[in-house]
Amino acid sequence: MRALLLVLIVAATASAGPKKLPRVIPAVWTPQRAPLVPVLARSPAKARALHDQGLAAYESGHADLAVRKLTAAYDAAPSAELLYHLAQAYRMKGDVAEALHLYQRYLDAAPHGPGADYCRAQLDLFFGPT
Repeated sequence: MRALLLVLIVAATASAGPKKLPRVIPAVWTPQRAPLVPVLARSPAKARALHDQGLAAYESGHADLAVRKLTAAYDAAPSAELLYHLAQAYRMKGDVAEALHLYQRYLDAAPHGPGADYCRAQLDLFFGPT
């Protein structure tokens, strides 16, 4: 039953096309993932540029490029907002398992954040209400 639900949701989200993502929240450190870039090498300006490039790629339907740019932005300056946008890019890419993982990480980092209700709804679709 879950497999059928997964197929239906993936098909529905794939056919819906890209949607404009809202800017969620300012940067928040999330210790769940060790950054690939040393702390001293972080650059908020570079992270913002990568974030903007990732959102532009997402909005134009280029999920793989969006994932690469948003991951690089997260590595440069981790934030809950980037976790949310990464989850959306993975969902568009069809990697539902990674999207669900990132929705949960967003909730861990910002349980009352602007994207929290949407993330909970996505998790509830797959695992049932909590």
